[in-house]
Amino acid sequence: VNVTGGSGEPSLTLNSDATSFHALDAASWQAERDIGVSGILSVQRRGGAQSWTLTAIPDQPPTTAFPEPPGPARTTRGSTPQVRLPWRASDDYGLASVGIELRLRDRADAPPVKVPVPLAGTPKTAAGAATQDLSAHPWAGLPVQGRVVARDAPGQAGNSADAEFVLPERQFDNPLARAVLDIRRQLSLTPEERNPAAQLLDVLAEQPKTYDYSAGVALNMRAVSSLLRRGRGQDAVDDAQARMWELALALEDGAPDRTARALEEARQAMRDAVEAKPDTPEKQAELEKRIEELREAIQRHMEALTKQAQKDGTEIPLDPNSPAMNQRELDRMAQEMQKAAKEGRMDDAKRQMAELERLLEQLQNARPESGEAREQRNAERRERGKQQQNAVQDMVRREGALVDRSQSRPNADRRLPSQRDAAQRQSGNQPQPQPGDPSENQPGDPSQQPPGNPAQRPAPGSAQRQTDAKQQRAMRRALGELMQRFGDLTGQVPPSLGEADTAMRDATQALQDGRDDFAGAAQQRAIEALQKGGRDMGQAMARQFG
Repeated sequence: VNVTGGSGEPSLTLNSDATSFHALDAASWQAERDIGVSGILSVQRRGGAQSWTLTAIPDQPPTTAFPEPPGPARTTRGSTPQVRLPWRASDDYGLASVGIELRLRDRADAPPVKVPVPLAGTPKTAAGAATQDLSAHPWAGLPVQGRVVARDAPGQAGNSADAEFVLPERQFDNPLARAVLDIRRQLSLTPEERNPAAQLLDVLAEQPKTYDYSAGVALNMRAVSSLLRRGRGQDAVDDAQARMWELALALEDGAPDRTARALEEARQAMRDAVEAKPDTPEKQAELEKRIEELREAIQRHMEALTKQAQKDGTEIPLDPNSPAMNQRELDRMAQEMQKAAKEGRMDDAKRQMAELERLLEQLQNARPESGEAREQRNAERRERGKQQQNAVQDMVRREGALVDRSQSRPNADRRLPSQRDAAQRQSGNQPQPQPGDPSENQPGDPSQQPPGNPAQRPAPGSAQRQTDAKQQRAMRRALGELMQRFGDLTGQVPPSLGEADTAMRDATQALQDGRDDFAGAAQQRAIEALQKGGRDMGQAMARQFG
């Protein structure tokens, strides 16, 4: 309350509760108080008074709700299962925070899982859906109760009604992994019953056939069993459940996934060492160490992939365009990078690292492939190859049309120079070199040689001839793109397609120079090379894709 002007010190009361004013200057006064109750607010001064009737409206706690039932989120096949938590909240003066609390239905005393929800500012109304991956949580697969919790600035909380659902879990195919996770879930419900859980783990450890007699798996189960028997408090249960999850992943994913994770860690360590600019002996030694660790990780991952493929009777799908994708070549590249780094040639080391990274990216994504999946992949590649073969046949037809037009244009001797020479000998005349005839100074079949001196060539001919030259040039570009695509598909390009490219180049030049005879001969060579190229493409695909 501000009072300005007049004289004398004013006083302030709310009902019978007085509040003092303090002077701002000689003629201004101010008083402040919180209005927590309704009543009459009055200012008195020198026998006069001014009053107001006030109604105090209480600050309400936030209101929250699940606008839709929470539950599993829609995910693509093979992706990690996630939970979707739709929420809505509002407050009369603005929301300070919103979150979602999940509690174990059958063990209400367990600390809740809290999923925070980001807010922009302090909105009075907000809504959204939180998506979270809780598949690794010990409660995954168990019934939980969720509620939306919001708070306002004074700290008042508003809770929604509880919504019950089963926390989504990852599906495991390995029976031993499923058994371990069953024990893990039971510990979430009855953490005090540790001895039964430990005994079940011991029973599983005594069945080596279920885990291919792996000493590592047996040792892990024994270690978790010992932890449950000797550990104290909830921390021991939490630690045991974390180890059981890692064990289940190892059983489910197998060695290739473990070595793939180790390989990624080694790659990242090497990147960090390179980015650290190894300009001191210590940093140089660190980089060499990281490269050596990478070499070892590559070797372990290749061995794991090979063993898994042999065990399953499958193959490892590696890119046929990467002939260097083998253990020896990868090791050689790592050695060269290590040597370049040791000698201080960091630019060479980085180039080698970039090439190695490209191959490692493919290697890390490789997994043993079943015969059915391999056949499906080969069928798709065969189909792409057939489409490219059809494109070659289409080029043969189009090239034949160009030959027909080259041979049908007037005012040109359509015979090859060697044919003209033979005709002249039969008539008793000695063959005379024709202007621009390559036989003047080149041996062999003139049809295989480029046109002669430009000064001796006829001037470019009709507009149709120039149109054919443009079409021939476009066909050559299309052939180049096709060669690239077939090379990407099979890792090789038939040499006959390269011969067709050369013949098309000669035909284009001859058409531009107005030499229909040379153009026709070159186009005929292109047709023959294309036909052979189509056959070579089929053989290459048969060798690779069956």
